[in-house]
Amino acid sequence: MAYLKIIEANKDVRVYELARRVLTIGRAPTNPIQVLDDDISRVHAQIRYENGQYVITDMKSKNGTYLNNVLIKENKLSAGDRIRIGDTKFIFEEEESGGVRDFTEEARIAYPNTRKETIAISVKAKNIMPSPEPDDIQKAYRDQVVLYRLSLLMNSRVTLPEFLEEVSNTIMQRIDPDRLVITVLDRASGKLIPRLAKQKAGVNSFYIDISTAILKAVTEQKKSILISEVSSDQRFKNRQSLSVQKVKSALCVPILLGEQVSGLLYVDNCLSNQQFSESDLRFLTLLSNQVGLILYQYDSLKEGNN
Repeated sequence: MAYLKIIEANKDVRVYELARRVLTIGRAPTNPIQVLDDDISRVHAQIRYENGQYVITDMKSKNGTYLNNVLIKENKLSAGDRIRIGDTKFIFEEEESGGVRDFTEEARIAYPNTRKETIAISVKAKNIMPSPEPDDIQKAYRDQVVLYRLSLLMNSRVTLPEFLEEVSNTIMQRIDPDRLVITVLDRASGKLIPRLAKQKAGVNSFYIDISTAILKAVTEQKKSILISEVSSDQRFKNRQSLSVQKVKSALCVPILLGEQVSGLLYVDNCLSNQQFSESDLRFLTLLSNQVGLILYQYDSLKEGNN
């Protein structure tokens, strides 16, 4: 299955599932993929499935079609290819066995006023850290390289949806969860809204429901939650939302701006028996710091524009 991820300025990411047929992109409402961008022609480009591959063709547009920053007339598409038409960007994704599907529309949060669940957590302080193993040192080095690459991206002219997409890809590659949700605080409603969600091929969840107990613990205490094994964790093993979704292991980290929780990074495993580790928790925490900085920049830019 192939998907086209549509990234428009100041809008949420849209995902269009590509069937094996001919479709067009443009401003006109007759296009299967309509994009309201003044720099895009009425019928700007065409994508078709041909000889086992997807092909993109520029339809003699005024401003051209760019594939991976190269102006093209026609070209075959490969997974991860980036298309730019006017000011709108597209990412071509092709899901194979073991692939990842965008799941943002099905992600949701159960707020405390919809379920009455309370929780108390305690964290034991460790005064003595064990000497790191060689594998841990190599992993820490790789993590620093990944975080450095994301920090460079922050300094480029990247939109919030593009940055969150890179963050999600980084998490899927580094931690390899079954499911992922990134939420961002909606200032108007004061609620955390899912901005991006993914699940691995084969998971086939109808929705991703973040447990109220986890949500409450993270947002109220502003602390990360690591559940290595739900079935043996006294804090969460009887939580209905976790058992219904058959969650085996979970991680949830707050995105903090000062003292305010401005979002969450949430991952879980419901098919895989892999347990998340403290190393995964540290990485996700460091990643949340970078997401917090980009959210701060994004909010400051919006205030400046207002």
